[in-house]
Amino acid sequence: MKAVLRSAVCLLPGDVAHRWFSPGSEEQLAVDNVVAGFLLPVSPRQINRGDQLRWWNERGWLAPALDAKRLAAIPRLASPDATAVPLETRVRSYLDVNCSACHRPSGPSRGNFDARFMVPLAEQKLLDGDLAAGDLGISGARVIVPGKPEKSVLLRRLTQTDFFRMPPVSVNDEPQPIVPILKQWIEGMHNRAAAK
Repeated sequence: MKAVLRSAVCLLPGDVAHRWFSPGSEEQLAVDNVVAGFLLPVSPRQINRGDQLRWWNERGWLAPALDAKRLAAIPRLASPDATAVPLETRVRSYLDVNCSACHRPSGPSRGNFDARFMVPLAEQKLLDGDLAAGDLGISGARVIVPGKPEKSVLLRRLTQTDFFRMPPVSVNDEPQPIVPILKQWIEGMHNRAAAK
């Protein structure tokens, strides 16, 4: 028997101001096909905070179990509000958690970039990256244009509240928390832009 989840608009208890939308593929979502159905899977990088990953491993919740060397090799992602962490790390951590399920080699997205944290920035095709799904009417647009947030489609897609928004699901109409951090990171790359 296959479990099926239907799309939903819901209000969370105590949060009457936000309507959260989680659509299913064609109004239904087969749980066996979560990436194509837009549910974001959990990766070891996402749960490698504090002792959580070690704790899951000790309880046998990871298969195969990880030895100490493999546990130590898993990157630790940073939350957007970790102000002691460099902007680039915070932005790339957010992209890994929220975008890499689709934006990766052989992923279901039309984008040309790879949002996985463990891929070096120079190989991600984020900076001056080609667009695959349109420029949203922005002249000279690229995935990220160093020093020019107004020409960076990634930033624009994160601020949209219509069909073009990213991520496309499990969001409300509030701005994504990464938006001001991403904008600051892009603006801070003006030296890279001036060198071109």
